[in-house]
Amino acid sequence: MLISVTDANGVSQTVVTQTQESISVLDGSITTGNVSQTITVGVPLRSGWLFQNTSSSTLYVEDVNSAAAIGKGYQVAAGQMISTYLGLPNSANAIQVIGATAGQNFTFRQW
Repeated sequence: MLISVTDANGVSQTVVTQTQESISVLDGSITTGNVSQTITVGVPLRSGWLFQNTSSSTLYVEDVNSAAAIGKGYQVAAGQMISTYLGLPNSANAIQVIGATAGQNFTFRQW
C-alpha cells in the first residue's frame, strides 16, 4: 500500500507499507484494432499492477499518460505477463493498451 505523508520539511513523501490491499479486476479485450484504449485512469495511490496477454497476438501497454501505439511502450507477447511485482516501475498514470485485432483478451489487476 502507498501512503502519502508530509515530512518535517513540508515535502510530500510516499511510504510503502506491507498490508492487505484490495485488488481491482479490470480484465478486458481490444474493442477496435489499432486504436489505443484506456484500461484504467490514473490512480495516485496505486501500489502496483499486473497485465497478462491472454490472446494469441502481441499487445502493447503504455503507462506514461499517452496513447498506446503498436511498437511503443511495453511489448507483451501472447501468454506473457508484466507486473510491478516483477520489477516493472510503478506508475500512478493512466494505463493504455493497443492490439492489432479486435477481440484480443487481457487480464489486468491493480492494487
